[in-house]
Amino acid sequence: MPRSRWEGITAIDIRKFLINQLNNALELMVKRLKKEKYDVNDFELWTDFAKVKEEFLLS
Repeated sequence: MPRSRWEGITAIDIRKFLINQLNNALELMVKRLKKEKYDVNDFELWTDFAKVKEEFLLS
């Protein structure tokens, strides 16, 4: 990503963008796993993700 793309954007905005992209990717992966009939523990996954998100945004 060119530096000019991120110049002037705060660190917290970059972190929010990145964590939202990870969230979107996880949602797509879960959908695909369920479509392929894999057992996915949604509650545990999203509980863990919420902890990661909180820690990532606070650091």
